[in-house]
Order: sequence, then structure tokens, then C-alpha cells
Amino acid sequence: MYQAGRWRSLLSVLFLSTWALLHWSSCVTPSGSATRQGLIWEATRGQQVVTLVGTMHVGVRPDEIPKGLWTRLEAADTVVTEVDLAGMNGALVRRFLILPEGQNLKTMLGAADWLRFRSTVQEAFPQSTEGQLQRMTPLAACSNLMLAEAQLAQKAEAQAGEAQPNMHDQVSMDQYIIEVSREKKKTLKTFETLEEQFTFLDKVFTIDQLREMLAESSENRQYYTQLAKSFKAGDSATIDGMIAMMPAQLRETLLDQRNESWGRKMPSVLGPHNTFIAVGAAHLGGSKGLLSILEAQGFQLRPLKL
Repeated sequence: MYQAGRWRSLLSVLFLSTWALLHWSSCVTPSGSATRQGLIWEATRGQQVVTLVGTMHVGVRPDEIPKGLWTRLEAADTVVTEVDLAGMNGALVRRFLILPEGQNLKTMLGAADWLRFRSTVQEAFPQSTEGQLQRMTPLAACSNLMLAEAQLAQKAEAQAGEAQPNMHDQVSMDQYIIEVSREKKKTLKTFETLEEQFTFLDKVFTIDQLREMLAESSENRQYYTQLAKSFKAGDSATIDGMIAMMPAQLRETLLDQRNESWGRKMPSVLGPHNTFIAVGAAHLGGSKGLLSILEAQGFQLRPLKL
């Protein structure tokens, strides 16, 4: 029963770490200037060259990815991403995405919130059955709700003539980079296993969080639209400002703790000469972002225009 929606659910869970910053941020352009502007960077230290790319996990077409990125990837001996979906297995699905027997999301949410959740997800994804939705954990439900809201926001823009109406060719930018890297026989490494990433996200995306998201559905769609436009414009200042407005505990769990862990792993994941790193755009900026971590490790940074 779960298999029909499995791929969409996995992609949307990967999307959470970037989307999450929106739900707790005001939909405004922050005042003040960002210390680092740009979503594509080069970091050099001696003979080591690192291309660091801030990605948007879902909602990007392959032709929207800067062509210059593929030149940088071609030159790399190692490609590093957050996670790789190839690590998914039945045990992880059962542990993090499917409720145990005897539990039911409809009962957990209550009648009114269940109706709101089911209506939103099925509006975006008519193939989703009530049985599939009822078996979702709060983590899986949050991810599907956010992906549904993103799809509905895109459809609204398309109807207004502000976006391309065909959204079926959109990809997970991160997983697309992984697939291209495999074709080019690059050495592939990840900062996290899927179990590690799910464990982080499971701390935040609870049943109470799902209820709060349902109460603010229209705002979530506005936030998605702002993120998408900022990302495609390379506007890291707005993204950094949105991150700065997250409550401290959420930022600590979703971003800072993971960035710190990735920084410790950096020596073991970097290639001998040229490394291509692609992670969610939210992980780049700020005093605890990957740019600051690389700088503290002796790398010289410069933004790239590709």
C-alpha cells in the first residue's frame, strides 16, 4: 500500500531541511546586508579546491541548474551530498515513515485537522489514497504536506502566468547531481546516512508541528514562493535572513548541529584535489554555516558566477 507514494515521500523528506526554515520565519525581506552573498562558492587550500553549491532539494528543473556547475563537477574527483536515497531500505521506511499497527494518523490528528491534511495532499496528489495517508508518521505527513503546498503554490503561479505550468519534469537537485556523478563514475560520499538525517528531522516534525503547519497552510505557500524566487535569483541574503529568524532551538537542531557534524567529517570526505559539495542552501551562511567552517579550516573563499 505504501509503495505507490514511496518515492514522492522520500524526496519530500529530503526537502524538509531547506523548507523548514520557512515555517518559522516571517515572509519579509530582512533588513541589513549579508556578509556572504551567493549560493555557489569556491574554497581553496593549497592544492585542494572545493566547489560548494547551495541547493533547493525539490522544485527545480534540470534546465534551471546552471550549466557551469556541470563543468565544475566534471573537474571534481569527489562529489559530496547530504544523503543518498540509495541508502533507503524497508527497515528505515517502517521506522520513520509508516505508523506501527494499531496507530492511525487520522485518529492522532482529530477530525478537523485530518480533513484539512487529507484535502490539501489529495488536491496536489490525487493518486494518494486515504489508506496511505492514515499510515504516515508525523514526519512523513509533514513532508508530504509541505511538498503538496509547494506544488499548489507553483500551480497558482502557473495559472497567474508567472511560472511554467508543467511541473512534472522537476527533480530533487541533490539526487540529480548524484545520478550525474554516478554516470561520470565520480567518487561519491555523503555527510549523513539516511538514518542520521531522519533521526534529526524526527525530533522536529511531530504531531503538534503537523497541526501547527495545517493552521498556517496559506502562509506556508507564500513562504515556499519566496524561497523558490530567492533561490533561483541567487539571493542568499534573503535566505540567510530567514534562517536568522528561526527560533534558536530549531535552528540548532536542523542546521547548527548537523553543520558542526559535517565540519568534523570534512577531512574524511574531501577528495585529494578537487571536491564538489552540494547541500541545502540553508546550510551555507551564518556563523555556524559551512562557509564559516571551511574558512576556519584554512580555506580561502570566493563566490562564483556560473
